[in-house]
Amino acid sequence: MASRKANHLAILAGALAVSCGSDETGKETGQSSNETGQSAETGQPSAETGGTETGEPSPTGEDGPGAFSSDFKTSGDYFTNMDGFVLGTSPHGTVRIWYSRNVEGIISADEFTVPVGTVSIKEYDNDSDNIGVDGLAVMIKQEAGYDPENNDWMYEMRSLDGELMLDDAGEPMQGAMATCVECHSAYSSTDYLAGTQMTGGAPEDGPGGFQADYETSDQFFTFMDEPVLGTSPHGTVQIWYSTNIMYLVADEEFTVPEGTTSIKIYDHEGDGVMEGYALMIKEAAGYDSEHNDWRYQMLELDGSVVIDNEGEPMDGPIAMCADCHSAYSSTDYLGGL
Repeated sequence: MASRKANHLAILAGALAVSCGSDETGKETGQSSNETGQSAETGQPSAETGGTETGEPSPTGEDGPGAFSSDFKTSGDYFTNMDGFVLGTSPHGTVRIWYSRNVEGIISADEFTVPVGTVSIKEYDNDSDNIGVDGLAVMIKQEAGYDPENNDWMYEMRSLDGELMLDDAGEPMQGAMATCVECHSAYSSTDYLAGTQMTGGAPEDGPGGFQADYETSDQFFTFMDEPVLGTSPHGTVQIWYSTNIMYLVADEEFTVPEGTTSIKIYDHEGDGVMEGYALMIKEAAGYDSEHNDWRYQMLELDGSVVIDNEGEPMDGPIAMCADCHSAYSSTDYLGGL
């Protein structure tokens, strides 16, 4: 997986160099009727929000954590209004955005100013290339005076392990970064935060079965560049998953929708010759409720179903398969992720 993503920083750096006055607000127009927090009639700060001497609305709510946290997806200090990843129009491609809990009550409003310490963490697939999440784009609200012309935001680009990325000069990608400011200044009504009204993103149903062209089909993806020695009875394997869960698998815990399909090609003997396929197909609720409703298939290389020693097709809620895969309960019985 790491080798498939080695060039993403270079791709991102190129994308960020491009001007991007695009819309990621999740609103119909991408603009609120009043971007300044001022009354439309008087030009003064709105009575509902109050205001500062500069004409900006006063911050609402308590201060935020003030720093990136690598456990943002499981911590109670952060939230998201998105069920999954959504294709945006910014250089970050397909995204899911998290916010520090202190702004939960205002983040969907048309206009607001956030308090010091507020954090936004955007998971992104910069090139929407069907092989998962590339990195994290972070915004942290600093004390007044940090960058007063641009609402005092500090920007960070981080890898999925939380480490700061480095630019082409070897410097950390952190600070009042001009390329970030250029885009986010378009969202003055929501204090430079883009995508605040984005929702949705729940994964769709999958294909529901084997496809012989899975290696070239846009219906499947893999994190494995080549077969690797696994720890299962299947020996050396390469695993493909239906693309409906492409972003879901970035989470530590998840449940996949109906029709999700996993195709594992395996070399049980370890002699370099692939012998067949082990499939998992998510069926409708009630198919095998005690084992997360998975249907298992053992297929020959030509796609036909393997026949067991009793002359029965190896297709169904196979007990020996469920016994192994039940160990992966946090990822809905899917191993190898």
